[in-house]
Amino acid sequence: IPDATTSIDSGAFHNCVALQSVTAGDGVTTIGEDAFANCVTLQSISLGVGIEFIGKRAFQECNSLVGMICRAQTPPVVDQLYLPESVTVYVPQKTPKVYKKAIGWSNYSKQIKRIKE
Repeated sequence: IPDATTSIDSGAFHNCVALQSVTAGDGVTTIGEDAFANCVTLQSISLGVGIEFIGKRAFQECNSLVGMICRAQTPPVVDQLYLPESVTVYVPQKTPKVYKKAIGWSNYSKQIKRIKE
């Protein structure tokens, strides 16, 4: 998704069963409700430094998801973030503690790791 894109609309990729990987550019600030819900083959997602908000159920039923990179220094505000237990969330080097304490992200504290760069 290009840097010029600022928002991924609600339901934009809902039920897109062929989607396996997503890279959102640094300009994306918002991911809407159910944006990637039921993308059952989605394995990885990379979010740029600009991400600020992830809507309800954006990744619900993405049961193949094993890796998420979130490059934002400040944890995005999340509303009912649903991630499978199998996912590892990679965040910037100095931010794991911040993410692990953030509302919505704290549920995944055991899955949050530093980005290896």
